Amino acid sequence: MVENNMDELNLLRSILHSDDHLQIQSSENFNKICLKLDYDICISFFYNSLNSLIINNVNDLHISKLTNKNLLTNEQWINIQDYFNKLIQQSKSNTSIYTFIQLIQQYILQISNENFKSNEKNSISTIIKLKEDDTSIQIGKFHSADLIFNQIAYDTTIDRSQVLIGYEDRFTGIHEIKFNEFKKIHDDDYGIPMHQNGFKPIGSSTEPNEIFNKNTLNYFTYAFFPYGSFRLGLNGEDLDTVFILSEQKSINNINKTNLDQIFFQLRYDSLALNDQIINLLTTQINNDLNNEIIECRNIQAIYPIISILFHDQTRVEIFVQIKEKLIANEQYSDETYFLSNFHEPIHGVHDIERLITYVRSPPIFQHLLTFIRTWAQNVGLYGQVYGYLGGYSWAILCAYICHRFLLLNNSYFSIEEFFILVEKFFSTYSHFNWSSESVSLYSKKSFSDQSSIDNRGSMRILCPSPPYNNTSRSTIDSTRDLIIQGFQNVHNIIEKKLKYEDTLKEILQLSNHFPDKTIQAILQLKLSGKTNSELNQWIGYMKSRLAHFLNDCQNECNLFVQTQNNVEIRKQNLERFYSIGFQLNEQILSRHRQFYYCLNKFLEQFIICSFRSETMKISYKLMSIHDWNSERMKA
Repeated sequence: MVENNMDELNLLRSILHSDDHLQIQSSENFNKICLKLDYDICISFFYNSLNSLIINNVNDLHISKLTNKNLLTNEQWINIQDYFNKLIQQSKSNTSIYTFIQLIQQYILQISNENFKSNEKNSISTIIKLKEDDTSIQIGKFHSADLIFNQIAYDTTIDRSQVLIGYEDRFTGIHEIKFNEFKKIHDDDYGIPMHQNGFKPIGSSTEPNEIFNKNTLNYFTYAFFPYGSFRLGLNGEDLDTVFILSEQKSINNINKTNLDQIFFQLRYDSLALNDQIINLLTTQINNDLNNEIIECRNIQAIYPIISILFHDQTRVEIFVQIKEKLIANEQYSDETYFLSNFHEPIHGVHDIERLITYVRSPPIFQHLLTFIRTWAQNVGLYGQVYGYLGGYSWAILCAYICHRFLLLNNSYFSIEEFFILVEKFFSTYSHFNWSSESVSLYSKKSFSDQSSIDNRGSMRILCPSPPYNNTSRSTIDSTRDLIIQGFQNVHNIIEKKLKYEDTLKEILQLSNHFPDKTIQAILQLKLSGKTNSELNQWIGYMKSRLAHFLNDCQNECNLFVQTQNNVEIRKQNLERFYSIGFQLNEQILSRHRQFYYCLNKFLEQFIICSFRSETMKISYKLMSIHDWNSERMKA
């Protein structure tokens, strides 16, 4: 392809929403170009790559709709076709395709503005009268950010080194960044800018970090790295992030700040250093976010955690991790290098990054994961603490399906192709041999050392990074069987061969059947506290002890268990109820000595809880299904 032709193609990309909205299909004599515009409108033509892109050099120039599922009315679509044909008739033989497409885009943009105005309610309309001969003023030319971005990226007349991009961070406010440093996720309503690897807990304020910044630290450096659903670009109430502190390779006679000196003295005492960082972060969070948060509390775990609950019920959990790896001074400001330089995995972060690189198309993966996660939550199969699969396990299952079945050329992804992915998901996992096989994103040669794999759990869904831990280690035989049953129920719906939209809708309309029809008895736990903060701590403690009890019920008592995947609120705001179902009736279960031994061992954990106050209470009832339903109806 000649260089001039490549420049013309880049010029076309500059007026499209995304690079992959321009597709080239090569053949022996002619190449075919397909351009995706707004409202899923496609303009295509054939051309010879040796010739310039002008009207006279293209063949079979036509316009079409990729799907009928768009916001255009029949009248609007007819008007667009008429305008397209009119442009062809009025164009000169040397009119560039770039100019032609630009005019079509502008016409579609006017229709978009008309649609917006027709849907706008209680708005104040302003009428601007312009002279007909005043061609310097154009109406309806407000372009979206992605169009402007692509124009800067591909228009050779623009000096990109002189361009700054302003963007709004969900947590830290409005920022500017050099255009050449900004990395963008294309064609994705849910994604976040790829350069945004960090999170600073300062709410809507854009004031500088008062405790951790370049003025308070010279010898050490730090960074926040998000992971989990937020890093995958999914909407959710939780944000998991890791705080990393690392030493730099010192320059001769480097001046250590007071905070440097404190960290330097504590660097070999990880417990004391963790406590120091937790206290500093907690102090700043309480000062900066005093009017925005309900609570900020510390949780002692393998990695210390700061848990922040905002008024909009968003929960942020900050894990503190200290890295001994020394970072060169000239590289510490590069967060990508800062992250990749650690050979030991950072809590949660490396796994998520590797997962993203594995899927063929992150936007399509996000849509599939959103669909599957919604279904799992609706039917009560979501939640690692309850013995089911957590968000990361569901993400790995979706990544495996995308990598295996998603075509590389997926620029025109349709509802039919999405349905095929959903069908492959449920057909694959409903027939999967969960008792003996593992789901892994990489070949078994990558983890030939079986001793490094965590074999706990009745399902094995392995992390994509060494040591390939089992992300589904909280599952037991009972919850595994319920998950498989859920897969099979959806597979049966798909087998009915309904329309794609109807099938997908029916899948998402499935609800949680707790208790299952085989369940005969319910163990109901009642937790109460004096304040919401106290109650949340109590519930968190119960969740942390639940897995051991479920395993005892399976391994010591040989019981089939169905767990509720949520904690219920009833009449009293400071009371919560959690229920576990059993296939034995309450009379037989009440005489089961081993079961009561395991139950008492579980309840003893609440008695010895180190932070328990007198107002934090727990009680239980062993009930029939009828009595349990009656009590809930009265609540």
